[in-house]
Amino acid sequence: MACDVKILSQSRTALLIGTGHVTGYELAEGCTEMVEDALWNDGFNEVWDLSAARAVDIQPDGLDELVSCMHVYADRVGHNRVAFVTTKETVRILLRLFEQLTRDLDRSYHTAPSRDEAALWLGLDPRALAEA
Repeated sequence: MACDVKILSQSRTALLIGTGHVTGYELAEGCTEMVEDALWNDGFNEVWDLSAARAVDIQPDGLDELVSCMHVYADRVGHNRVAFVTTKETVRILLRLFEQLTRDLDRSYHTAPSRDEAALWLGLDPRALAEA
């Protein structure tokens, strides 16, 4: 799988790291792994770091799967904040579409160019994400 999930209990944050060639299906699998982890608690914030991904290839059916996953776990991921980490404009466009398709989940989204900036947006010490 192209996604690695780490639950950072002390900062009440989940970190999903995409590497290599990342698809919508793999992001949906990462979401499932994240919320089903024993350390996950409802309301944890999320950081989806796609900065090391060689390619983020989300086809329409993969996007549908990812959006569906968010809705399946709406009670566990709603009312939180999600920071995406990427510098690629094509990925930003996909993330904006994802945001629109999940706007009913009462989540706040932000795209940052680095983990440090994502941490600051979440009100965390940047070291909380740097050490993960």
